[in-house]
Amino acid sequence: MNKRGPLLDATRKALRAASIGDLAALETALALRRAAMEDATVSERVAALKEGESIRMLLKGIKRQIGDQYRRLQQIKTGLARTEAPRVPRIDLRA
Repeated sequence: MNKRGPLLDATRKALRAASIGDLAALETALALRRAAMEDATVSERVAALKEGESIRMLLKGIKRQIGDQYRRLQQIKTGLARTEAPRVPRIDLRA
């Protein structure tokens, strides 16, 4: 059996999962890829590492999106905190 097959398949699965942002599928595919790399030849590993650069770039994009979403949620949270507790007017009853 061609050892490149499982490595290529796992890499393609990882790329597909990363491109749609499916972190669970990405984790599984990367574990398969890691296992396939252990059985691969040096030239197969070199080729897979080059292909892995695309995965790395997609992961950077996912990380950036998560950061953007986190900051957006923090802004919403801050806005809610400002509006949740309306100021109670202070009335002086000593008169």
